[in-house]
Amino acid sequence: PRFRQVLVIAPHPDDETLGCGGTMALLADNGATVTVLTVTDGEATMGSRLSPAETGRLRRGEAERAAAIAGATPRFLGWPDGKLMGRLDQLSASIGAAIQELQPEAVFAPWLLDVTSDHQAVSQALRLALADDGAVAPEIWGYEVWTALMPNRIVEISSVIDRKREALAAHETAALALDLSADLGL
Repeated sequence: PRFRQVLVIAPHPDDETLGCGGTMALLADNGATVTVLTVTDGEATMGSRLSPAETGRLRRGEAERAAAIAGATPRFLGWPDGKLMGRLDQLSASIGAAIQELQPEAVFAPWLLDVTSDHQAVSQALRLALADDGAVAPEIWGYEVWTALMPNRIVEISSVIDRKREALAAHETAALALDLSADLGL
């Protein structure tokens, strides 16, 4: 894709890398400004033996490292992991504010039918944010994380696959809950 300004919205640290980390790296390599807005700190990560606060702190740091590897700038909202559905209005306002400020040509977010509630909340909040905005809407690209989608776009990322692999490796705490390498091909 040939965008100059891109916003990637991730419900949890690692979603952006899993779903579109290769595309983020390609965009950054081609001169685009890529901003990753991570909604939660992932403090409810299964498999972590640390407190939720410590888990969230670690995951935020891992997301910062992964963003740097992909050539993106991270931002964090710090909202409660697993509880986004009950905050659609506030989440929509936060997403709308980011779009207003950054003026992205494209927004990447989990696709509407991804099965996890936080992913669905982000997709719904994005839809609400765009419905309320009178400006020209950016192009929306949905990415998959948990639920397969029927693609209407496939981006060739073989030239940056090692960077995506390295960015995935930065998400060490998330790897306690699942094998991130299994989703390398997304």
